[in-house]
Amino acid sequence: MTDSKTTEKLVSAGTIAKEFLGISKRSFWRLRSQGKIGPKVIKVGGSLRWKLSSVLRWIEWDCCDEAEFQARLEVHND
Repeated sequence: MTDSKTTEKLVSAGTIAKEFLGISKRSFWRLRSQGKIGPKVIKVGGSLRWKLSSVLRWIEWDCCDEAEFQARLEVHND
C-alpha cells in the first residue's frame, strides 16, 4: 500500500506560472512575496515546490490570497 502523501505530485514555480497562470516566473515570485499565492510551499532540497492538488484547489477558489486560502482549507478540513 502506498501513502498518498508520498505520491503527491509536486510542481515548481515555473510550472505554476507558465502552465496554470500564464504569467512569468518573476511575476509569480512577486505575487508570492505579496502573499497572493495561496498554497503553502514545500522545501525539497534547495528547491521550493507546491502540491499540485493544492494549486488546483487554489485556482478553483479563484486564486485567493494566502490568508483566505488557508482559512478555506480549515473550513473544508482537508
